[in-house]
Order: sequence, then C-alpha cells, then structure tokens
Amino acid sequence: MALEVDPDANASDRVVRFLRAWSLNDGASLDTLYHDDATHRGPGVSLLYPGLTDATLRSRASIKDFVDRIAAADLGEVTIRITAAYETGQVSITEYGVSFPDGRVAHWAEIDEWDGDRVRTVRAYHLPIE
Repeated sequence: MALEVDPDANASDRVVRFLRAWSLNDGASLDTLYHDDATHRGPGVSLLYPGLTDATLRSRASIKDFVDRIAAADLGEVTIRITAAYETGQVSITEYGVSFPDGRVAHWAEIDEWDGDRVRTVRAYHLPIE
C-alpha cells in the first residue's frame, strides 16, 4: 500500500504518521500509535469480527490483530489518499480515499481522538465503493 497526501489537505504530522502506518498495514508501528486503552470502530471491524455487534475493538492487542488480518488478506497495491483534514485540540477529522488495483475507490471519513501523539479513539465511516 501507499500513502498520498493532497497538498491542500492540511493534515498534521500525527495524522499523516497514523495513516502511513495503516497504509503499510504495519501492526507494530500502529501498536505504538494507539493509546493503551484505545478503541477502534468501523465497518471493517464488522467484516472481520461479525460477532461484535457494535463493531468496536477495545484494546491495542485486538487492534493489532485486526491490522494483521487485513495484511493477511493481501488486497494488492492499495493507495490511501488524504484529501482533507481538520484538527482542533485533541480531535482530528480526516477524509481520504482508498484506491484498489481494480479501479474501485472507497471514500472514508475518520474521527480520531488523541492523547498527545497517540490515538485514544477511532471512529471510521465509509461511503459505498464506487
């Protein structure tokens, strides 16, 4: 996977660092970027953990396992492109697209709550894939 950042996206260093680790499916790096009591909620969680009715992972270990499962899926050359970022204090909202090798693009919005440079809460949302 690769990460691209639109020049006008206004993404902070911590947002870029976080999504770069996601673009690489780097579980070890992501593990250091999540807070000890982090949560991660999103539609991808529902796909890989259908028994979780609220689609929320509640520990760094479960988040790392999630990343490892995504990496094992071998999605091919996927590109994440940050198109816009808004940040105030300890909250960031990031819009990005995920482009797949077959030309499909998924558009995402993510709300992250931070504790310094570590993510405490992720809430990810996406529109249907084009």
